[in-house]
Amino acid sequence: MMVTKPLSMSRVAILAIVAVALSPTQPSRAAEPSPHLYQSAAIVTGQELPNRSTAARIALPRVLVKISGDPSVALDRRLKPYANRAIDLVAGFTYRDQMAGIPVRDEQGTRDRPYDLTLRFDPARINDILKTLGRKPWNAARPRVAVFFSLDQGTPYMVSRDDIRSLGPREALHSASERAGLDVVLPSAEQLRASLDGAKPLREAPGKREALAAIIAPATDGDHVVLTGEAVWDDNALGWRTDWQLEANGKTTRWRIERVSYDDAFRNGLIGTAQILSGHGQPPKLARGTRPE
Repeated sequence: MMVTKPLSMSRVAILAIVAVALSPTQPSRAAEPSPHLYQSAAIVTGQELPNRSTAARIALPRVLVKISGDPSVALDRRLKPYANRAIDLVAGFTYRDQMAGIPVRDEQGTRDRPYDLTLRFDPARINDILKTLGRKPWNAARPRVAVFFSLDQGTPYMVSRDDIRSLGPREALHSASERAGLDVVLPSAEQLRASLDGAKPLREAPGKREALAAIIAPATDGDHVVLTGEAVWDDNALGWRTDWQLEANGKTTRWRIERVSYDDAFRNGLIGTAQILSGHGQPPKLARGTRPE
């Protein structure tokens, strides 16, 4: 099993990164879920109603989780009747042709073209379903999440908001943030280059990772929390082993997920963060995906 080789930063550098990345340039937040949280995106083939209905059935539990912050709502058996007629809860939808500008080929009908489908659910009806299931919308202002994340598949590096090698993980992170209903911020590659201390990897100093989170957290105000993650590739499991640590409201929460893609790891990290912040308990201390045969 490979050993984690996360990267280290100095106290001053970390404070500088967070101060810049979390500068108060964004508009104030509403005290109730924003309308955009009641929507979900999916890739579909064609624009026929059956495909749209299938997408709505898959999207409904995701939207309920996003609005409530409670992952368990997706597993509630009472949800099934609503999921079966989820298309009736959709207030509007839009398509984006992934092959826009490419003519339809003779052997390819329009029903075979891939589209990005965005479904907008009726907020009042979603809130009513949550009430019926014994939940409620997460109405508190949602903090932005500063993410410091390292990937190690032989050579460790930290994911940044602008480095080319971070493109895949960065897209996965932002997809996960949409699923969780949270805004995320990443340090820039330049900030990381100016701050990394490769001579002192975290693994060589007991408690260093906890100290890192403790250094970052005071630099944020009440509108921000800090999430650190360390992912190491496991050749035997054919997946990533990811350790998460959330610093929020003066508390530290740690959990791990194994044998998953980094897409699944990011979803676990961000939805777990929403679960904690919304007051719905904590993610399992250890979760495992299924090892491919």
